[in-house]
Amino acid sequence: QFSKREPFMLKADWHSVPGWGDSFEIFVPRKNKVMPVRQAPLRLVAFLEAFRRVNEECWQEILAELRVMQAQKPDDYPG
Repeated sequence: QFSKREPFMLKADWHSVPGWGDSFEIFVPRKNKVMPVRQAPLRLVAFLEAFRRVNEECWQEILAELRVMQAQKPDDYPG
């Protein structure tokens, strides 16, 4: 689809989760709504899956810290 502001750019909304199948409904921020999107091209899906695996330890650390922050409600902070 062509952008009215940037007519030289083509934009696509894809998902990159192999288990979600060919189409899946997700929130698309630039459209500000939940809508079905197609799976990204397989090369891109494979690249992103490899990226996730290589960075698994980092993602798990981030997730653990987010859980700690969630448990510490804003009222728990001094000051």
